[in-house]
Amino acid sequence: MKNEVAQHIVEENRRIYNVIAEQFSSTRSSPWPEFSLFEAYVRSTDALLDIGCGNGRIAQYFKPKGVRYTGLDNSSALVERARTANLHGTFVVGEATRLPFKSESFDVILCVATLHHIPSNELRQQAVNEAFRTAKHGAYFLLTEWNLWSMRWWQTLLAFSWKKACRRSSLDWGDVRKPWKNSHGIVMGERYLHLFTLRGLTCLLRNAGFQVIEHRFTSRTGTATRLTARNIFTVAQKP
Repeated sequence: MKNEVAQHIVEENRRIYNVIAEQFSSTRSSPWPEFSLFEAYVRSTDALLDIGCGNGRIAQYFKPKGVRYTGLDNSSALVERARTANLHGTFVVGEATRLPFKSESFDVILCVATLHHIPSNELRQQAVNEAFRTAKHGAYFLLTEWNLWSMRWWQTLLAFSWKKACRRSSLDWGDVRKPWKNSHGIVMGERYLHLFTLRGLTCLLRNAGFQVIEHRFTSRTGTATRLTARNIFTVAQKP
């Protein structure tokens, strides 16, 4: 993907999330089942960074544990909602590809349903490199990504693959767009998404220097198969 195309997508995704912040936040008011998987890697004394924090629901989830929470999102509207909710922690507007934090600052870094919104392999690698830089030695990097290879995404994937094959798309192979509709069914914007394979995700992590500990396919009821899972849960660690 050309750099100018990727930068345009970054700006468009930011604009969309600022526009839909209120409605989006209302759909993210409760924790996902995968959040319980984080608990084994988070201690009460930890400095925790939440990349793509949105409305800050993870801050609320870990509040009883007393972690030192920092949330970052490139949507100023979502960060403002997190700040005004009087949640425990600090909230910052910024980009995952240019984290405004010192090296080796965090014991745990979370990236929940965020990396797949970053266009181009170059920018995704830059984001993972930044997570590695700001992680302390021994820190965990915990990710969840939508499992876009599940059967419910096949029609969308085929449509965008056909456009790519016909040279009618500036996106990369494995990229799709998903419209966000308001309560009246009006499309407010199309969010960019990248379909990760386990191999591709592993390469990003290892190229940055992380050790990959685990990939797991998950659903709302627990573990699942590649074709039925809603999400991919990944555990990596900085040596």
